[in-house]
Amino acid sequence: MNLQSEPAFTKSDLLDKIGPAPTVGQVAQFLRESSTTTWRRLRDGQLRAVGGPGTTRITLESLLAYLNGSQDYQLTHKRGRKPEEKKEVKPVKVK
Repeated sequence: MNLQSEPAFTKSDLLDKIGPAPTVGQVAQFLRESSTTTWRRLRDGQLRAVGGPGTTRITLESLLAYLNGSQDYQLTHKRGRKPEEKKEVKPVKVK
């Protein structure tokens, strides 16, 4: 049996552990990291959120893709580029 061919987590696993629409705090607790780190993952496009009235919730599909190491989900973040893409560095003119 090849362990890498099977996903580490399934949707039913996550539903049992953190529910259908986990908050940022719940995901941070599940990943055993600070909520600031989870917010950074959202900003960088590693996770995708659904904005609600007063609470930001993370989609299970994006969390599954993050945990299983695949990026099959749609990246939506402010910068408009994937996290692995580098920012163009413009040369600085010296006077």
